[in-house]
Amino acid sequence: MNVFTLKRRAVMLSAVVGASSMFVAAGGGIANAQATLTSGNAGHYRFRIGEISATVLSDGVIGGPPKVYASDAPEAELQEVLRQAFLPTDHMKLNLNTLLIETGGRRILIEAGAGGTMGPNGGRIFHNLAAIGLGPEDIDAVVISHTHPDHVGNLRTADGSKAFPRATVFLPKADWDFFVRNDPDLSYMPVPEDFRVRFGAAIKRSLEPVTKDVELYQAGAEIVPGLTTIVASGHTPGMATFLVHSGNDQLLLTADLAYHPVVNVDNPWRPGPDRDKETALASRHRIFDRAAADRIPVLGFHYPFPGLGRMLKTDGGYAWVPAGWQF
Repeated sequence: MNVFTLKRRAVMLSAVVGASSMFVAAGGGIANAQATLTSGNAGHYRFRIGEISATVLSDGVIGGPPKVYASDAPEAELQEVLRQAFLPTDHMKLNLNTLLIETGGRRILIEAGAGGTMGPNGGRIFHNLAAIGLGPEDIDAVVISHTHPDHVGNLRTADGSKAFPRATVFLPKADWDFFVRNDPDLSYMPVPEDFRVRFGAAIKRSLEPVTKDVELYQAGAEIVPGLTTIVASGHTPGMATFLVHSGNDQLLLTADLAYHPVVNVDNPWRPGPDRDKETALASRHRIFDRAAADRIPVLGFHYPFPGLGRMLKTDGGYAWVPAGWQF
């Protein structure tokens, strides 16, 4: 089987998306993320990384116009790629794949999820925690790659309190300085101005409950044994990706290096929300190259649930190959 065929197959497999969403303005209100869901498919997926127990927990979905996530794509080519992948041409759905790891007697949640900050279809993490017999009080730490609302929205409950009452929250210092301590210039984002205003406000509001006891880290630091942060700046000033490791087993979490594999992996288009697109591109290539060369399994935060797969190096860039489901 040649590389073209592999890449084509990866594109088609990547198109499988299990839920729907609506594109609504960020910060439209912090919804009660602990609302009970009465139906739906499984939103949790268990596996192991060496001695570490891991569970992908879905927080639901968000989304928007495809051009937002493929800012430099020629419109006609983008439309054709989406059609070939059996995806809508007017709306791109993005999953919210948080990861719970249990190691050293601690439960650590990587990414908090969106809650209600970016539409009505987020905030499902609490239901999915309950489905595996846990509640927010069972989480010891929450580690955030960057402070966009879809990664921090669930840190605040509807009444303004800490959603994870016992958890230490770890955030990249450069993002804290840019988004929280100052009024950030978000003019680089390819969205309407009113969206940018709500986006910035949603970040600050989501982080209010943890402001006094947040732990700020520099990308490159080890948060706990088995969880190392990797410098991945560009999307935001301080964005990190994560390497979970135990013995010879590893998992690379790529945060927002790419939004959807069809447009940012199988095709090389650049995400519009990248603040520094050249730096983000360099980070993307460096980390994707590592994943491909070292054959490290990857978890994509926004990829079709559960977001696990491999990076395949091709003559033209990369291809995404989803992992087979484990039972």
